[in-house]
Amino acid sequence: MDTSQTQLALAALRAVGGPLEAAFDLVPVGLSVTVLRTGCILAVNPALLDMLGYRAEEVVGRTTEALEVWLDPGGRDPFRKALAEHGRVQGLETRLRRADGSSRWVALTAQVMEVEGVPLVLTVMADIQARKALEQVNLDRERLLSLFIAHAPTAIAMLDQDLRYIAASRRWLEDYRLGDLDVAGRSHYELFPEIPARWRETHRRCLAGATETCARDPFYRQDGTVDWLRWEVRPWRDGTGAVGGILIWTERINDQIRAEDDLRASEARFRSLFEIAPVPCALFHRDGQTLDLNRRFQEVFGYTLADLPTLADWRQRAYPALDAPRERDQAWHDAEARLGPGLAAVQRFERQVTCKDGTVRTVEISLAVHQDCILTTHVDLTDRLQAEAARRRLRDAEAQSLSAQATALGPALGNLAGLILGHADLALGDPGLPPETARRLEAIREAARHAADLLLPAEVTGEAPGLLQVGRTLIHLLGTLERSAGPGLTLAFPDGPPLPPLAMDGRQFERMIEGIVRAAQEAAPGPARLTFTARAETLDADLCKARPGALPGTYVRLDVAGADLALGTSLLQDALAPFTGRTVGGLGIACAIAREAGGFVVVEGSMGADMRLALYLPVAVGLPDDCPQGHGETILLVAPEPARLELTRTCLDRLGYHPLAVADPRAAVELARHHPGPIDVCLAHPLLADPGEADLAKRLRQHRPGLPCRVLACAFSLGDLAWVIRDALDG
Repeated sequence: MDTSQTQLALAALRAVGGPLEAAFDLVPVGLSVTVLRTGCILAVNPALLDMLGYRAEEVVGRTTEALEVWLDPGGRDPFRKALAEHGRVQGLETRLRRADGSSRWVALTAQVMEVEGVPLVLTVMADIQARKALEQVNLDRERLLSLFIAHAPTAIAMLDQDLRYIAASRRWLEDYRLGDLDVAGRSHYELFPEIPARWRETHRRCLAGATETCARDPFYRQDGTVDWLRWEVRPWRDGTGAVGGILIWTERINDQIRAEDDLRASEARFRSLFEIAPVPCALFHRDGQTLDLNRRFQEVFGYTLADLPTLADWRQRAYPALDAPRERDQAWHDAEARLGPGLAAVQRFERQVTCKDGTVRTVEISLAVHQDCILTTHVDLTDRLQAEAARRRLRDAEAQSLSAQATALGPALGNLAGLILGHADLALGDPGLPPETARRLEAIREAARHAADLLLPAEVTGEAPGLLQVGRTLIHLLGTLERSAGPGLTLAFPDGPPLPPLAMDGRQFERMIEGIVRAAQEAAPGPARLTFTARAETLDADLCKARPGALPGTYVRLDVAGADLALGTSLLQDALAPFTGRTVGGLGIACAIAREAGGFVVVEGSMGADMRLALYLPVAVGLPDDCPQGHGETILLVAPEPARLELTRTCLDRLGYHPLAVADPRAAVELARHHPGPIDVCLAHPLLADPGEADLAKRLRQHRPGLPCRVLACAFSLGDLAWVIRDALDG
């Protein structure tokens, strides 16, 4: 169509529209008339010019392509296609570019019409910028809400009016085993067809505006499992305030339900065990109220819950012999103080309990405190104490019998050990002895020495003057103490060489051991339960640095351990009293004696049953390597046993003495009477001598006035023999 035709069509349009032209200009929406084929703009109203920011002369006669009003050039193609195919466009939303370069959302509605045979397009342009801005705000909000829901640490799902998913949190997908499924747009009932009818009714009520919650609700799944849920369902609303759907929040409380079930089962088990327990049990509240008494409690003591409404009633009726309330309560107060608040533990003490019928029974009360409850159990000790007394009498009788047997057999076995010891000493004196043989002989000698210490009492074993054999002394001392302190004292010697002698007074050593046993008796009722372990230990300068007061050298270490040493802070302070200036008790005296003997004390372990006391006692030095030698002195030797006689005579020869050996006491007297030379010392073996010749020394001195006489030990080493003779010669 040429320009003349266009002008003709425009003139005809104005002629026809006469009265409508004013309305065209006044309409509040944008209007334009364009030529369909060319797109040339014939007319625009002020509303459109205002919408796009143009003046009329800038628009009329030009095309939209020339003005570049389409922000997206591809957006005009659907517009043209619809006009060509259908002759109209209805509500096409698009963005147009304004004169200043900004954009604006508009809705386009267009209709093709012919004027004077020319196809024209009437376009109505509605401004939807405000609506689009609001929609964008709502869209941003929904995206933010969806993002929040997706990453929430709890199970949340957002559903629309049709109960299709808009968003769901990761926890929701995990809790309901949906994996990585994209649930957006999926129906809630499609994913969970097992949802019960009561929940579907809840969803309908919440879509109508209600909010509902439930603290615990079972959800039976299709696979047969059950999920216990705490849930809340509430509506969510769109920008207009209308209900857009529902939000569902759930929490799986399976663990809580199991814990509650376990607690109920535990309480039922406790109630059952409490009731059928074979010992009397009582349950009190910390405020003093009696909560329950089991059947056995009522059978043994005769009291019912009505008799003992409070703990104070129980104490008053059970312990009437303790008049002062503080005395009645002291054991309970002490036990509760040791346990502390809320601590599940047990403290025990013994009591004389008066039953309802007036009888008195000795019981061990175990007191356990847990949170606000006090549980007491009562073990009747009456019959057991009587049985223990009978067992102690039987044990004492057996001990006496064994002691008598040991007394009978000990000297004979000790005599054999002495022979082995003596011959080993002699053999070790040979200068050409091979090293391996010497090592074996040394082991034989030490074993014989150890056997003699165990078998023979102190008065029949040979040792240098002023020395203390620890092993032998401990064996006999603990045996004596056990008769007064009760059974429970044990002694151990670890593998190793025999203990060396101590340069320590025997009575002081006994006082030290007695102080330890007495302290244990004071710390706990009943027999002392202690273990003594003795071994030799050598300390060098580095080890002494960690032990205040220690000097390098060899010590006998005596460890004392046992439950009765868990004596608390006060007893530990008493044990260290010699170093702090406090008044000392049993352990303090023991520590002081050890220090006076040149030793020191170490407390090892933590406060409690694993605490251990280590006494370090210095050994005697100078034996037997520098034992004194004889100078031809004459020694009268009396030993009825040929082996003993021959061994001792050989030892005397080795030491440089002149022995006169006889096997009979009468022969010894005759020899003393007729021997032409001097006799310097008499050594006699008493265990095998005739008991009727016990006055041998007296008879010898009738012929040899002032003759030193010494008892010849059953077991002795070469060094022991040398020191015994030297002691006799030196007066």
